[in-house]
Amino acid sequence: MMKFPSALVASTLVLSACASIEPQPPADQAGDAYELRFERITESSGSDSSRGSSQSRSTIVERVIAVREDGVELEFDFPAETSAEDRARNWQLPARVRWSPGRPLELLNVAELESRIQEWLKFAELPEEACGRWYFTWNAFKVECDPYSVLELVEAYNIRRDGMWEGAAFRDVGALEAVPLQSVSRSPDREVFVAEMAVDPEFVRRERAEGDVVVAEIVGDEPLDFETALQTWTDRPVSGTIRTEIETNAEGRVVKRTQVVDVDVTFEDGSTDNETTTTTIKRTRIAGSEG
Repeated sequence: MMKFPSALVASTLVLSACASIEPQPPADQAGDAYELRFERITESSGSDSSRGSSQSRSTIVERVIAVREDGVELEFDFPAETSAEDRARNWQLPARVRWSPGRPLELLNVAELESRIQEWLKFAELPEEACGRWYFTWNAFKVECDPYSVLELVEAYNIRRDGMWEGAAFRDVGALEAVPLQSVSRSPDREVFVAEMAVDPEFVRRERAEGDVVVAEIVGDEPLDFETALQTWTDRPVSGTIRTEIETNAEGRVVKRTQVVDVDVTFEDGSTDNETTTTTIKRTRIAGSEG
């Protein structure tokens, strides 16, 4: 199973009232195709001199299937060179969704995904009772059997945004509040916007508590419920920043997003922990596609 990127990757663009008069990217066309490259680097350090790091990369393809009045129908799939065996290891893709500005993604191929889940369970020799449980091999993974979980995966790669302009209110998931976008670089073929936000301490506490629940399940300790796990984080000071950089091309399409999340946690004994996660997603048109 593909490990989902964390929720902090996703972002929300809050449009101002003047959106209708701002320049918009050109309309999508059926046949457009893009390669989406995802990279994440996480580095952590503690006041006890401990250090750690991890890195992950993956690539999927976004295709425009149809353009309709109620939105754009998109298909997200593995790259063409993906082997049949690798495809068999993951049921989530291809996934079809409907995207329209300001609305949540809508999953379109639910029945197809449900069928692939059953095939995948047989391929992996897993009983349905394994669904929803966490395991650890070379990394932690959840046996996910909910077709709608695909939306979380797709949203992590989806950097489509309309109405990018300086001053538009922008808020990342995990940020305390929205801030105005700032244009920091502009040329005929590109423009770069930046948003710097404070992290929401409660969001971080809930993510860490969810992680504790998963760890307890993997290592075989007594079950740990979420509320109990969250209680241990309630009084721990949390601070940090989220800096998101968005690059658009000459057409106004978003072609790259880089997000740096820096979080500091102080524990009861006075020790501290710092974690910095840098996530980069690049969107490149595939040669030969329409548009």
